[in-house]
Amino acid sequence: MSSFVPHNNFYRDLATKKHDFSSDVFKVALTNTLPDVATWDEYADITGEVANGNGYVTGGMTLTGNYVTALGDPSEWKLGFTNDPSITAVGGTVGPARYATVYNNTHASKPIVGHWDRGVSDTAQIGDTITFDDDNTNGI
Repeated sequence: MSSFVPHNNFYRDLATKKHDFSSDVFKVALTNTLPDVATWDEYADITGEVANGNGYVTGGMTLTGNYVTALGDPSEWKLGFTNDPSITAVGGTVGPARYATVYNNTHASKPIVGHWDRGVSDTAQIGDTITFDDDNTNGI
């Protein structure tokens, strides 16, 4: 899977304390629409989210294991999540989905952090699982 792509307002949102990776709840919503890093600022801006049902819940899956790690240089930090979000189709298909958009579900405006691109659009058939593999080595 490709690298994580932060959205334009992510760094501003960090500076204005919209995100707290030590305590906020982050979710990942699946879509088949290419996320617009310039205009998708909040969860409400997401278009083409996968339909609710068959194992997928509108609003997406909760990410767990948020972490913030200082790197060698005091100005460099690694942010990330220890779980890889996945969805298993139950009772019908889920998708198609290519993109996983991460947003902060704790903050009132639900600001978007960024997205992953799986590189291919998949529809999970009954019993199939779509997984978005987070880079636990490099973070986001």
